[in-house]
Amino acid sequence: MALVGCGMTPEPPPVQAPSPAQASSPATPALVAEASPEPIPNAEPLSLVGLATDSLEQIFGRPTLVRHDRGAEVWQYGKGDCVLDLFLYVNDGEPVPRVSYLETRDRNGEPSPGDGCLLALRLGNGAGS
Repeated sequence: MALVGCGMTPEPPPVQAPSPAQASSPATPALVAEASPEPIPNAEPLSLVGLATDSLEQIFGRPTLVRHDRGAEVWQYGKGDCVLDLFLYVNDGEPVPRVSYLETRDRNGEPSPGDGCLLALRLGNGAGS
């Protein structure tokens, strides 16, 4: 046990060398995430708000339907029973439209949980069915 007096600092504990078993065992490889040119949103639908058209195409592919409606572009993606409607508007001073509002629904028009729908569309890369 070391005594510490006024103005004295304790000595650091000695460093032990790894045992032969530790030194010969292979190191656990670190998981490295690859960088993506555009952040891909999680399954949370609101993470799409603010994205531009090029980002949407990177994530979901080409939309199954594009409609122009009173200053808005409506992009639709569908897979199975999931339909995602994205409403894009050009903001002041920006040249490209961005997602301002979205809806997820089933093919009958009933609201559906957005997280499962987005996951299905991302896995299917937006291919309509």
